[in-house]
Amino acid sequence: MSVPAVVALRSTDAYQSFEKKWQLPVYFQLRWKEIVKELEGGLTIGSGGITAEQGRDGFALPQTAAVFVAFKSCWAPDVYIPELGFRFWRLALQVSVYV
Repeated sequence: MSVPAVVALRSTDAYQSFEKKWQLPVYFQLRWKEIVKELEGGLTIGSGGITAEQGRDGFALPQTAAVFVAFKSCWAPDVYIPELGFRFWRLALQVSVYV
C-alpha cells in the first residue's frame, strides 16, 4: 500500500470507528500472557519446553534460550505495536531479570 492509500484508509469513518473499538490494553494483556506462558514453560526444568539442543541461538541452557525467545517476542513485527511501546519495553525488562 502506498502512503496516500494508507492516509485515505485511516480517514474513513469505518476505520475510525474500528479504531475506537480496538482496545490496546486488552491486546497487550493477551500478548503478555502468551509470552509469559511460553517463558514459564521454558524455565521449568524437564518441562519438555525449549531445549538448548534445538539450536536456539547457541545457548547452553534451555532456560537462557527461553528468556531470549521471550525477549525477542516483545519486539517481533507481528506482536509489537508502537502505541504500546512503553508496555513492551517494561515487559522486556521484566523478562531480562531472568538472565
